[in-house]
Amino acid sequence: MSESNITKKALASTMKELMMNTPFSKISVSDICELCGMHRKSFYYHFKDKYDLVNWIYYHDFIDITVKNQPSTFSELYYKLSEYFYENRVFYRNALSVTGQNSFGEYYQELFQALFKAYFEDEFPENCDLDLIAQYYSEVSVITLTKWLKSNPCLPPDEFFDLMKTAAKGLSKIVSENEE
Repeated sequence: MSESNITKKALASTMKELMMNTPFSKISVSDICELCGMHRKSFYYHFKDKYDLVNWIYYHDFIDITVKNQPSTFSELYYKLSEYFYENRVFYRNALSVTGQNSFGEYYQELFQALFKAYFEDEFPENCDLDLIAQYYSEVSVITLTKWLKSNPCLPPDEFFDLMKTAAKGLSKIVSENEE
């Protein structure tokens, strides 16, 4: 592993540790560097700001889930992501509480939109607007994920996944009935 990745992982680990007990808005780059034992220059060499670090954490973990594990179906992918978010729910509750530009929710929505589009290409007719469909599902996913992770108690991932499947099947049934 390159020295750059070792440093990024150390900063990421420190950020996750800090976010277990401290709201994201209260964490400074100085806090991260102090706990990690690094200079601010080292932090800024690797990341633009703390938002960039949180997005790197998610992207790095997301690649592990989607590329290394290669879920064969959208359903399998969604379940693996549900497990991941549940296992890291304190961190993501905190990350998802930040809104606006450079927020994790915005980043997650963009990344998920591209992923949805790739999974949906074979499922929808050629003449439909896949960008719009993927955008819709990614935005709904961010809202649903946020509400789920912030609920107390937070449903276990298998129950959450079953609830999402039931909702999708119900919506499909309603739409099919209206077409008749």
